[in-house]
Amino acid sequence: MEACTAKLRTVLQEELSPRALLLSAAQLIKEKNIDKAVLLLESYLSNVTGNQVDAEIPLALAQINLRRISANHLGTGSPQPKNALNVAQMLENILPQHLIHSPGVLSTRIALYLIASSGENAVQTRPDSMKQIVNCIESTLHYYEELGEQNETYSHLLDNCAGFLLQQGEAKLAAEILEKQLARLESNVSQEKQNSLIKQVLVARLVRAYAQFDRPKAEQTCKSLQAKESLSEADVDTLETTFLYGAKSLKRLGKPSEPTDISDKGKSKRNQIKKNISNTPSSDPGVQQVTSRSKRKKKKIRLPKNYQPGVMPDPNRWLPRRERTHYRGKRRDKRFAPTRGPQGQITGESEWDAAIRSPKVKVHEDGSAGSTPKQMSNTAKQQQKKGRKKGR
Repeated sequence: MEACTAKLRTVLQEELSPRALLLSAAQLIKEKNIDKAVLLLESYLSNVTGNQVDAEIPLALAQINLRRISANHLGTGSPQPKNALNVAQMLENILPQHLIHSPGVLSTRIALYLIASSGENAVQTRPDSMKQIVNCIESTLHYYEELGEQNETYSHLLDNCAGFLLQQGEAKLAAEILEKQLARLESNVSQEKQNSLIKQVLVARLVRAYAQFDRPKAEQTCKSLQAKESLSEADVDTLETTFLYGAKSLKRLGKPSEPTDISDKGKSKRNQIKKNISNTPSSDPGVQQVTSRSKRKKKKIRLPKNYQPGVMPDPNRWLPRRERTHYRGKRRDKRFAPTRGPQGQITGESEWDAAIRSPKVKVHEDGSAGSTPKQMSNTAKQQQKKGRKKGR
């Protein structure tokens, strides 16, 4: 950075070039010395006057002031309304006449005045901004009228200014500009066909402008429009088909091909010879031969079974099958399902229930853990055997 500063000092001392001035201003901005950069550019502009002013320096100064948020900070995004108004007024005071009335600077000034009257932090109202914009447009058009109306920039300005003023509701000034355009077209006789089309567009815009402040004049101007002649040239069948089917489907279908010979069915399209089926030639030379198209067989309409004309069909037929009222679903096989107990009961529930306590084991009063059970007597065994034999 030090080497760059030293080099710039030597260049500025030798010759005061705008390029070196812009480089030194850019370096000061990078070092966050925005006040010094603005003072440097303003001091140069105060010393130079008239057409000697280079356009880059005042525009660079306007850009710095537009993006400036604080003393040492430049912001991004949309500029603040206060800065926009100050920069618009600064451009009017600094720039020479040939620059301030150029189309680019004019559109920049208009945009700045619109920013000044928009948003929550608006500095002035929209009518005040529109007054300043109208003054800018009128002064610019007057400047180009003095130079000569044959200038191409003047015709572009007339067209764009008229469209902008119509959008913003300034119909009277827009009508005046459109009248000037029509007068310029009528004076130019060299390109009649091209001028007639442009004239129709201008008349339509003029009718739109007159309708906002002078209704009878708008109705009178409408008579000069050639709507009937232009509509008679249009193909009505094509318009109807595009409205019904759309342009995309027509592109896919294409134009109907001419009838081909039946013997050429197996051949490729390249080798097929197209033949026009025409009526017998008449002796009268004035009569034109009319080509007949091949008739297509109409497809027979198939009606559903049990169709009764005049009877309202079932409203459920358009619903999905599962959503219909009479649909009950598939029957499930219940043979392998558990049938014990009532519905919903789970088998083996008592086995897993911790609340059911296990039965208490009876303890003999003798309390001897190692005591053996009493043995049966011989008489009891014999009686038991007899009972078994009788059962057999």
